[in-house]
Amino acid sequence: MKKRKSFFWLRIFSAFIDIAFVYSLSIILQLIIWKLTFVRMDVIFITMFMVYYSLSYWALNGQTLSKSIAGLRVSEAKKISLSLQKVVLREVILKGICAILIPLYVIRAVFSIWTPVLTIAILLVLLLLSLLFLLIFKRPWWELFSGTFATREPNRKVILKRSFLIITTVIVAAVFIIVYPFATEKKDLRNSFYPSYPVTAETTKYADFIKKNSQNPVDYIFELFKQNDIVVVSERLHPEYTQYQFISEIVSDERFRKDVGNIFTECGSVSFQDTLTSYLRSSFQTEDDLNKSTANLQRNSNAIWPLWGNTNLFDLFKHVNKLNNQLPDSSKINWYFTDLPVDWQTMTHEKQVRAYADPLRDSIMAFHIIERYRNTIRKEKRHKALVIMNTRHGYGLMNSGVNSRFSSRYKGTTAFLMQEFPGKTANIMMNTVSIKFGMMFTPVQNGKWETAFSQIGNPEVGFDFANSPFGNDRFDAAFFNDPSVTYKDVFTGFVFYKPLEQHIKKEGFPNEFDNFEDSIIKRAGYVSKSFAEQFKKEIEIRKKYPDKPVTTESAGYFIVFNLVAVILTPALLLVCLIISAVFFIRNNRKAGYAAGSIQ
Repeated sequence: MKKRKSFFWLRIFSAFIDIAFVYSLSIILQLIIWKLTFVRMDVIFITMFMVYYSLSYWALNGQTLSKSIAGLRVSEAKKISLSLQKVVLREVILKGICAILIPLYVIRAVFSIWTPVLTIAILLVLLLLSLLFLLIFKRPWWELFSGTFATREPNRKVILKRSFLIITTVIVAAVFIIVYPFATEKKDLRNSFYPSYPVTAETTKYADFIKKNSQNPVDYIFELFKQNDIVVVSERLHPEYTQYQFISEIVSDERFRKDVGNIFTECGSVSFQDTLTSYLRSSFQTEDDLNKSTANLQRNSNAIWPLWGNTNLFDLFKHVNKLNNQLPDSSKINWYFTDLPVDWQTMTHEKQVRAYADPLRDSIMAFHIIERYRNTIRKEKRHKALVIMNTRHGYGLMNSGVNSRFSSRYKGTTAFLMQEFPGKTANIMMNTVSIKFGMMFTPVQNGKWETAFSQIGNPEVGFDFANSPFGNDRFDAAFFNDPSVTYKDVFTGFVFYKPLEQHIKKEGFPNEFDNFEDSIIKRAGYVSKSFAEQFKKEIEIRKKYPDKPVTTESAGYFIVFNLVAVILTPALLLVCLIISAVFFIRNNRKAGYAAGSIQ
């Protein structure tokens, strides 16, 4: 019996070419579909994958375009051609449904808390197992179970040229579609996701809701205070600056001084509460004196990191200090830190790691707020408080029926507050990005919300998630998600303040390292040696440019996503095109030699 060959590398390279071709077709089809409506790219790709392979094997007698270039053909045992039943079994049922759809969609039901990263990891594991199966059994598992196998069958020149021309045309067209908007300077990799969500009937419905059911975001916050004693603002990424412009507008409002008067922040250790209180009640003769005192407060008060370098907190400190200097004692604003106690004199690496990973941190911060509220604030005339928490610490769980595993994972500070003060605690989400792919940020709801707001000029508004189309959307902003959890299950309301492309990141502040260099390097060493080296470099830069203590740049949400979508993906497509060119040249020569020998 003749030993069967696996054609391992021929299969691998032809699979790369076919996948690149299918992806390119999907890019072209997406451009057309999105003129009419929105369909997710993964849905388009999976559909095209099954259609392409099925039609190719059926119409081209067991070959795809790449297999015709590579010189491979799939057939049944003792048959030259593939029957339609075998094609459906192999490509739709085994490869399409079992190898793609089940891992992509059913896994999310098995893992009630999931992230797309988990799905990708499982798909990669399945791919590696399939390759191992091919090496061991000389056939992929879908061939074994479908009763098909691959043979080597070089093609005529005309077939090779036709296949290569089609592959080249489609891949080049897809690369052009991806790169063109940036190559012509119409778009910038740094300030928008590409491609953006299309205008559809659904986004128009969302836009109509915004126009009819929203109000000024500051007014919206004070409407929440009429019904609640505590309102939590869930921050965007910590360094983003414009969100603190919004917070400053709230704090500066006369209604805040009159009816609220209290701020709690995640940033700041309770160990430095007396220092903060003294600072807020102090008057400074010059701006330089205020900067020095503010710098001393910020660089010494963080609970976990050696230094909190975000400019937004520094400017809010100064803003509240200046407000208090214009107000009588009865109207001054109170500010309370909530984070873990810290002693930098006795800090070690082990203590820093334990603090950073403390599973009780959210409950401890909530306890500090609850204790202060019950013992002090509730007894005052101004018995309300604005709480500023970052992302997951600001998640609440309004619906007690949501998935228990999701609730336990995201029972943050705000959820504890809602449990302690039911019906008296509200939380709002600010427009931001999703971290479901980790640091490769993606738009919330694939960009649907951004498109809806852009349709009507990106107004700054606030509204409740309940009874809104936004609130009914599946919650997809976190790294771990549950398909059954919606935005109204996690937040009371939503504030749109500045579109994503206008978000900026500011880091650094005046006098940040003055008479502090040795201390910060020592503290950074508690984290790691590389962290200490990083601060040494920052200090050197500051010495070189002493008049530029603050760096300002785009929030940077879009960079990694666009690098993958606009640079890496076209590069991989072109690599696959080069591979197909190598196959074409080699097999085209062989076809020529064969024709010459026949003559």
